[in-house]
Amino acid sequence: MSEYVQRVSRLPESLLPRLPHLDIELTERCDNDCIHCCINLPAGHAAARAREMTTQQVMGIMDQAAGLGCLQVRLTGGEPLLHPEFEQFCDYALSKIPRMQLGLWTCLPEGKEHLRDAIVRTFGDNAYLRLWEADLI
Repeated sequence: MSEYVQRVSRLPESLLPRLPHLDIELTERCDNDCIHCCINLPAGHAAARAREMTTQQVMGIMDQAAGLGCLQVRLTGGEPLLHPEFEQFCDYALSKIPRMQLGLWTCLPEGKEHLRDAIVRTFGDNAYLRLWEADLI
């Protein structure tokens, strides 16, 4: 358990974070067709892309989460790396939430290998690589 979580855990109940955990679904798009998942519109799905939050909206949510004392923020989707501003979100998240409290679920899709450094820098051991696909069952 990180020092940040330990420190917050010792606070009186009236001072505990009002938002302990937040998942931000960056996109509904994902090229995998995992049997357990229903968030898998194709990567090129224009309507899904049009519905995605803007950079300012996502950063505003991170600001609010930090202001509420959020203990953990996880970027998810679909496949979060498909959002065109993913790397910018990583840098911004690091400026708002302690690194040990950031999480990511990804399949590291083809063509996104250039984001590995940003993932390691931002999430460290809290980046969870999904290795399953629908045809494994």
